[in-house]
Amino acid sequence: MAALGLRFVFDTFLTADHLTLATNDNYQPLADYLGTYRVDSDPPHVTYVVDPQTDSTRAGVVADHAYWLSGLRVRDTGADPTGTVDAVSSAFGQADPVPSGGSGSAGILTGAHLLMPYLQTGQTWKPAASTTPRNALALHLTDVGRATVDGARAKLSGDKPLTLTIDSDGPAQVTVALPLPAGTTLTTATGPAPLSSTVTTTGVTLDVGPGSSTFTLTPPQH
Repeated sequence: MAALGLRFVFDTFLTADHLTLATNDNYQPLADYLGTYRVDSDPPHVTYVVDPQTDSTRAGVVADHAYWLSGLRVRDTGADPTGTVDAVSSAFGQADPVPSGGSGSAGILTGAHLLMPYLQTGQTWKPAASTTPRNALALHLTDVGRATVDGARAKLSGDKPLTLTIDSDGPAQVTVALPLPAGTTLTTATGPAPLSSTVTTTGVTLDVGPGSSTFTLTPPQH
């Protein structure tokens, strides 16, 4: 988890198993760690692994969405398919937070009927730096055949030129759902042109091949 840059605390209780933890029944440190934190439902950077093998349509659990990404489908539907999407919206004006690096300590859990020594490892984030907001979105797709972006939640605007960069290891269909003025045009700035594209007043859909391309959506009178 430290190598992935995640925030976490991991306690290893050297003298206990899961039954000991259950009978001791002291989870206050977990509650203290979470505190009053609330999830940021619209972060500037989203990285997500799509794993349809873990879905259960019978139970109504289909993990094909994350934050402002939805409709995620893997391209390869083989024996154990997974895909990864990495999406960054520059419109937030915020860089990625810098991980503090892994740290370690030792302690004793008290407050119940046992004294439970533990080793703790963890990582925090340093405050994210501010950047100049840009009306731009970058997507990196690995074995992802379809993805939809909620442009408004990603803080994108259709009222000014929008830069869209797509880097994919194979064919993919990308939709950016965003109100666009009538007459908005799509041009290819760099890389291969889309295999097909559709621009409407509710967004843009592009079918792309493998490779990296940058496109520009330009509203009228710009």
